[in-house]
Amino acid sequence: MKKESVRKLFLILSIFLLPNAIAINSADFAIYTGSGTWEHSITAFEKFLEWKNLTFEEINAWDINHNDLRSYYKGIFFPGGWAYNYKKSIHNSGNQNIRDFINSGGAYIGMSAGAYYACDNVRWENQDYPYYLNLFHGDCIGPIEEIAPWPNYVMTTMSINKNHEANIYESETEDILYYGEPYFIPYQNQEMQVLARWSVPSNLILDKTPGIISFNYGQGRVLLVGPHPEIEEDSDRDGNNFADELNDNGSDWPFLWTALDWLLQKPISQPPELPAGNQQVVNDTIAPIIHSFSDSPDPLTAGTLLTIKANVTDDVAISSVRVNILDIFYLMSFEQGTAGTIFYDNFESGSLSGWTTTAVSGGQKWIASTTNPFQGTWHAQSQPRSTSEPASVLERIIPTINYNGITIKYARKLVGLDVGDEFKAKWFDGSSWNILEQTGSKSANDASYVIKSFSLPSIANNNANFKIRFECTAGAVSEYCRIDNVNISASSSPTGFYTYKFNTSNLTNDTYAYTIYVNDTSGNQPIPQGGDFTIL
Repeated sequence: MKKESVRKLFLILSIFLLPNAIAINSADFAIYTGSGTWEHSITAFEKFLEWKNLTFEEINAWDINHNDLRSYYKGIFFPGGWAYNYKKSIHNSGNQNIRDFINSGGAYIGMSAGAYYACDNVRWENQDYPYYLNLFHGDCIGPIEEIAPWPNYVMTTMSINKNHEANIYESETEDILYYGEPYFIPYQNQEMQVLARWSVPSNLILDKTPGIISFNYGQGRVLLVGPHPEIEEDSDRDGNNFADELNDNGSDWPFLWTALDWLLQKPISQPPELPAGNQQVVNDTIAPIIHSFSDSPDPLTAGTLLTIKANVTDDVAISSVRVNILDIFYLMSFEQGTAGTIFYDNFESGSLSGWTTTAVSGGQKWIASTTNPFQGTWHAQSQPRSTSEPASVLERIIPTINYNGITIKYARKLVGLDVGDEFKAKWFDGSSWNILEQTGSKSANDASYVIKSFSLPSIANNNANFKIRFECTAGAVSEYCRIDNVNISASSSPTGFYTYKFNTSNLTNDTYAYTIYVNDTSGNQPIPQGGDFTIL
């Protein structure tokens, strides 16, 4: 068999025998969607590219490891996520394919984890880890605890380098999402331009360190973005509601628009009017409250750890709690409580007590029924006999005050629903309803109950207006929606306390003062409070 025939046969077999392979076509950008990638970052960047009128194609590690990318794309995007998984999935061949792609004129943009992945060395929580893509010869160091301890996220203000050509339309500062990102320290002979710097006034060593950088690589260019300008806080134009509870002063997409012009080696163009999106602006003018604080043991001997504790709450969200001792600021850690069930209803009371039921004119409401429950004797059932959507609604308010990591779980069985019918499960975040699942235009006829489970974004945490809703639209007498074992749970319940353990080894016998400072996500601050402790 001739070599060319063998090659063609191998390509054909690859398509049918390699399940991880994705057909490579061509587009402006390749979007890496392999192991460890963060869905919200991918979705948001794709929505941004649509606004910028750039095409994209999702690829995985197999595609990168086995394809010469130079023939297909102008740029490649590595999203936020977990860089260690990128490192494990992409082999030496894949790293070389990326380097060849950039060297020949391609563009690389790494966002958060994608930025970590591009560095020679990652220093994460004071531990060094070598990486092998080797675009940036230097250290990526994170997280920056003074901005937000991992895994918390906040809005932070970055200072913009107006001398960078991509920042011609930018203001002096940019409010942007921080979620465990690094700062960059180049090795000798590593050239780079800084687009934006972190603002860390509590730590002069970290203050003004580079947070967004760019540099040339062969004939191509590299843009490493520490934070998340792709995420649109206060708006759903990015295709998700992550961090929508935060109060951002404007969009970061115009910054990203001009940065991509530079990256693709195009003339820097003025960003157009932003696409439509529902705004969810939080006008937070209320400062956090320091309810109490304490230190123990007190008095103590030099060398003993002093535990300083503060009970702090806010109407929206706390950004940071710090304690100042001898003119040095220390970040206090948030204490998490235990996981638990917030709400559970298996309908064994034989009623829908506490639930609100409504139906369209001529339709039938949800009822408690004994016909075919998931477990036990009772379940909730809808036989609306109407195709006016939604024909019947089962709804309940379930406040999640003092709970984090909200999960919704339920058992449901849909009987005889056809393309003219509809089932929806939703949750309410205080301003809008979010769909958990829906049948859409598809028929649904479950042979048995289906268990559904959904982990909700942070806006569901500590939410006094949280609700859950089930909607059933079905016209025939033989068509039913059934719900059982509705469970709302939390991964943790906050104690409200922040702590810091201070090492007193270097102190002499004396009395020392400490002061506690608090910021919320909108920059509001209460009057600092503090006390003192005595070394004997």
